[in-house]
Amino acid sequence: MSLTENRLNKEILNFFSSLPRKDNAKVLIGFSGGADSLSLAILLWENRKKLKIEPVLAYLDHGIRAAEELETEGIFARSFAEKLGIKLFRGEIAAGVLKERARSEGRSLEEVARLSRYDFFKGLMDKKGFDLLALGHHQDDQMETLIMRFFQGGSAAGLSGIKAVRGNIIRPLLAVEKRTLIKFLEERGDVWITDPSNLDEDFLRNRIRNNLMPAIEAVFPGYRRSLSSLSDKMASTAAFIEAEQKSRVQWRAVKGVDQNTTWSLDSEVFFNTPRTLVIESLFNLYNLTFPERKRVPFRFLNSLSSSAEGGILEKSDGVLLAGYGISLKILKGRVFWSRDIVFPQKNSYLIIIRNNRSFIVSEYKFKIELIERRYATDNGIYIRKGEINPPVFIRSRLPGDEIYLPEGNKSLKKLFNGWHLDAGDKWKVPVIVDKSGILGVLASPWGGLNRFSERNEVKNKTVNDECWFISWSLREF
Repeated sequence: MSLTENRLNKEILNFFSSLPRKDNAKVLIGFSGGADSLSLAILLWENRKKLKIEPVLAYLDHGIRAAEELETEGIFARSFAEKLGIKLFRGEIAAGVLKERARSEGRSLEEVARLSRYDFFKGLMDKKGFDLLALGHHQDDQMETLIMRFFQGGSAAGLSGIKAVRGNIIRPLLAVEKRTLIKFLEERGDVWITDPSNLDEDFLRNRIRNNLMPAIEAVFPGYRRSLSSLSDKMASTAAFIEAEQKSRVQWRAVKGVDQNTTWSLDSEVFFNTPRTLVIESLFNLYNLTFPERKRVPFRFLNSLSSSAEGGILEKSDGVLLAGYGISLKILKGRVFWSRDIVFPQKNSYLIIIRNNRSFIVSEYKFKIELIERRYATDNGIYIRKGEINPPVFIRSRLPGDEIYLPEGNKSLKKLFNGWHLDAGDKWKVPVIVDKSGILGVLASPWGGLNRFSERNEVKNKTVNDECWFISWSLREF
């Protein structure tokens, strides 16, 4: 046994010795065929008796790369599993699905692929009763993550880096450099798959790995020790903030009439608790409100701050903050947090109209302004404020929707079919409604027309009515 293999075996044994776990734990190993997951699979399989575990592999075809590359990778995964005698679970996502999801959700393909991978693993664990999910993240991944989060303005929790243990997810090789794993495989004579997408600089992590990390190492040769120390410090800081926040800022959950949870807090606590703890509590509420979405930006929540050091700007009853799908209001001595954009099911949305707010649907960004105009245009629609029966919402189409046009009532289904809209785009078209029905539809971004209700038609062409103007443009990714 080489010195490298002996070191890695000790690393694995020491890691598992610190875990509170049962004997004969069923361990699912995330496997891609790369040097990291291959090393992890070998080490866990060959030490399974000492560790008292039952390891199994899980491989997911994301449907992103060329068919021949995926076929080679799939054959390698099966051959490796057969060689070891280890069971392999294989999942597959149809080509193009993740790219469309990334486009429609406004996420990077890199992020969508990661989320899909975790969904696949979680599904297997729930269905097959696995105790642990083992992933092959190594020290290089940790360094890249810390650098990325630093330049993205990460919080203390973010700058603590990847956790070696998070719930039932474990990363036994997180303290090991990738070059050590490669040396381990080379000394054994094992081969691994190199993913060509690792060189694709459309992915942020690849740009960091290929361009930024070599430059950092050239200037700061000891950066790994420094970043590891920073990670430890930030982990302690994040733990302290979390404990203080839970102790001092305790939101109370109340079920709303729409079955969505509203959270409330005494306004004295909200305005007199240090800002850091309040904003941390709002981050946590956002994650509870939208568990599948990205985190809300710090600058958005920080706009609550007053000029006084550490404080929150105190206001009278009304809206404190609105955007990113939430509304924060103060009413009669309590602060209320609730959804402002509702996604009751896949491919649908509901948005409250409010002046100077923006929202995103797929690849387009829409903006709402209160102005004076009297006609519709190609890149927007005017809704006459004097003719509405508030509240006003923007939502996706529902079965049975009809709009009152000069030629009479017409179903949106017929309108959309007449415009030959793609089936996958029909849910995206914003439908503007009030208590009395549909005020208009904004279909021109997807090849249709902008139409508005007869009751919203301007009768006096010499008068500029106060209107909500809803305009659109291609969003920036």
